[in-house]
Amino acid sequence: MNKQALPKVLLSLFDTAGEGFWFMSDDNVVQFYNHSFYQQFPLSMEDSTLDDWLRLVHPEDREKLLQEVDCHRQALLLARVTTRYRVKNVSGRYLWIEATGVRVEYQSGLAIVGVHKNVSEEVLLNQYLTHMATHDSETGLFNRHKFLEKFPSLSEKTWILVCCLAQLQQLQRQVGYEAIGYLSSALVSTLDDVLQMKYGLYRISADVFVVTMEQAINSEESLSLLYKIESVFHQVGENDSILSSRLGLGAIPVCALSVTAPLQQIFDLSEYSRAISSPITYMGESQRSIDRYFVIHDALESAVNKHQITIALQPIVEAATGKLISFEALARWEHPELGSIPPSEFIPIAERLGHIHALGMLIFEQACQYLVMFDAKHHARPLVNVNVSAHQLLRASFVDDVCKVVAHFGIDSTRIVLEVTESYLLDENPTITKALDVLHTHGFKLSLDDFGSGMSAITSLFRLPLYQVKLDKVLINEAMRREACLKLIAHLYEFGNTYNITLVAEGVETSEMFKRLTEVGISYLQGYYLYRPCSPQVWLEKSVFE
Repeated sequence: MNKQALPKVLLSLFDTAGEGFWFMSDDNVVQFYNHSFYQQFPLSMEDSTLDDWLRLVHPEDREKLLQEVDCHRQALLLARVTTRYRVKNVSGRYLWIEATGVRVEYQSGLAIVGVHKNVSEEVLLNQYLTHMATHDSETGLFNRHKFLEKFPSLSEKTWILVCCLAQLQQLQRQVGYEAIGYLSSALVSTLDDVLQMKYGLYRISADVFVVTMEQAINSEESLSLLYKIESVFHQVGENDSILSSRLGLGAIPVCALSVTAPLQQIFDLSEYSRAISSPITYMGESQRSIDRYFVIHDALESAVNKHQITIALQPIVEAATGKLISFEALARWEHPELGSIPPSEFIPIAERLGHIHALGMLIFEQACQYLVMFDAKHHARPLVNVNVSAHQLLRASFVDDVCKVVAHFGIDSTRIVLEVTESYLLDENPTITKALDVLHTHGFKLSLDDFGSGMSAITSLFRLPLYQVKLDKVLINEAMRREACLKLIAHLYEFGNTYNITLVAEGVETSEMFKRLTEVGISYLQGYYLYRPCSPQVWLEKSVFE
């Protein structure tokens, strides 16, 4: 083919400086122009054919290119076709080439004229961006976006395993950001060992990983896998102190996930497995418990801010006289959907979410307000017991906060008994001890609550300026069965009597308990046998105080 025969108007259509221009007749003879572009490929600039070019095209792209050439030859005149494929250069490296061709008339026949452009940098950049969009940059695993892309294709019968690195932040503080590399490698090793099936692994947040399995399993099998994963991961960690981390593990069937927002339930399950129970499956009673937990979790802050959590008051009674010497202010929450939620459910959640100080101060204010209303109606001047969390005692502002409240209501601080659960004192935190000492100097009475419920903080009896010790109902119930335990309570009474510490027996529910406890010297009791908790208004209307 004579280069001069090529219409100049076609040559002017292309920028031949940085691109390669080509012309192919219907007999597959190809003429290449712009040697500076084509010299990077091992082919002849003269009398080449389509087959010569095809030999340089990547095998995976070759058939597709041939099909597009054939389709283009059936196209209308001046129809433009653009395609991309890989071509081997003189160094043996494949470059991405973009070919644009136009069907034209030529010498009473037809031909295709076009341009080649090296788009390797663009393609590689796009490939990199695509990879980054679907992969986690720290671990190289698939990320959240890839999981959401994969999720619609998962069978409803399959299960998803949720793995939460519960102590990732702690390990990162100790060993740096290398911790995630160590832990993710340990997790992959564990999954390879335990799962005898094909699986997908996705990192959907800093410490949450999702495992998808193509093989369908049932609830019992999923829970068994979780226990095996927990055991193997722990064994891996034993061999390397860096990997000594706890896994929160949960399993949820795909059919239980929201089609439009599956991540919410996955994150809920990971948080529950981290904070409450692990391993756990999202089925049956466990599912109801998890759902209930997050209804409480999501509504708690608003309930505190809107003062929807109120108090009930349960008296502490002097056994000899029947006199009500104090009221314990107990938090009560009536949820519009769940009904009455016990403090044992929502107080631990408040502590985890950082709402415990606001909640505690709400209860404290209501207790002080009750004393004001009580004083206006009765001559008696009982105390009020208010529970205090260790999280509150660790706040630098706590002492000032409670002092401001009693000053606002005009209440004498000596009428306030602050109850601290004994388990909080086991670590002998100096900040807590100092706060209690300062509260004592301000006139507040201190009470050690739940004494005997677990590892008793015996040393607290000597270290703290206690006014009161409340014997937990677990200890009281044990004393009803074991004489030795009852004798221990008698010794505690003698100790309290010697050091002016009042003992209160909690959980007194029968006349026998009342009788046996008073026989060993316990003078103050609290429980359903005496009085049940009631609203402040009920106690304001009672005439038992005069």
